Amino acid sequence: MKRILLNLIVFFMLLAAVLGLGLTVRDVVYERSFLASWPQKQKAAVSELRRKVLFIGGSGVLFSCSAHSATKALGIPSINLGLHAGVGIPYLMDLADPLLRKNDIAVIIPEYDHFGTANYFGVGSTELAFMVIELRPIPLPDDFHLRLKIARFAPVYLAKRLVNRVLSLLFPGTLLPPPAYRKEAIVGLGDLDTSLASGHRSVPVELQLGEVDNDAVQDFARHVRDLQKRSIQVIVAPPPLEQRNYRRVAQQADAIWSALKNAGLPVFGETSEAVFADSLFLDTHYHLNLKGRTRYEPWLFRLLNLNIVRGKFPERK
Repeated sequence: MKRILLNLIVFFMLLAAVLGLGLTVRDVVYERSFLASWPQKQKAAVSELRRKVLFIGGSGVLFSCSAHSATKALGIPSINLGLHAGVGIPYLMDLADPLLRKNDIAVIIPEYDHFGTANYFGVGSTELAFMVIELRPIPLPDDFHLRLKIARFAPVYLAKRLVNRVLSLLFPGTLLPPPAYRKEAIVGLGDLDTSLASGHRSVPVELQLGEVDNDAVQDFARHVRDLQKRSIQVIVAPPPLEQRNYRRVAQQADAIWSALKNAGLPVFGETSEAVFADSLFLDTHYHLNLKGRTRYEPWLFRLLNLNIVRGKFPERK
């Protein structure tokens, strides 16, 4: 009997250690990921008194264009606010809203998932909990369901953090995140160090899209109109997408883009123009590698230069 109890205790201890290790690695990734760069991006945007360009969207925006390259190509100070698409486009726009001032330019690069699945208001409860708990002060999302997700997940997240701390003390220096997501990889104005974004993923990621979510399109249009009422120029551009996935979902992606145009949104460019070879992507169908970025950036900057309203705008104090 004692032997059985001892075996059970050992088993559950090993199980707890394995689960704890997995949770710890996951949390360390988030703690040192581009989510942790938000305070830096916020500070850069607030301190910029001149007219500026803010790139808004998920992590695909971070991998797709460099703020330094944009500043040089557009002749306007640019900041990359790319975070994580899983928190939802409304929340990403809510975070950017107080950073935008009259005559600024908001370049929004949404992901097709936001309008072709049920992901418009976000699915990333882990990411949301991280941002709300770790990046204080940061506003809660307006959407009730997202607040509920955070409330439900926060205790679990805090428990993970406790396990994380204990295991970090027991096994110091052994829990490292993937290098492409290290906090140290965030440089400049929210840019990802491109030396860490080279290579090509080995496991294909399937993009699944359904019918257009017209409620999401209308809510997105409302957010855009609110910005335009404040004399902020908005440009909505298509995200980069790998060729393999585009062949599968071309009809749905084109339908989403047409729906955004039909809603009267300032949509520029076509979905097919932002499709690139599979070898130009890193680990998902939205994350370009370094070579892919050098293909997408020139196209995007030409698009922006053709549509940005130019003129003399006074500095703000």
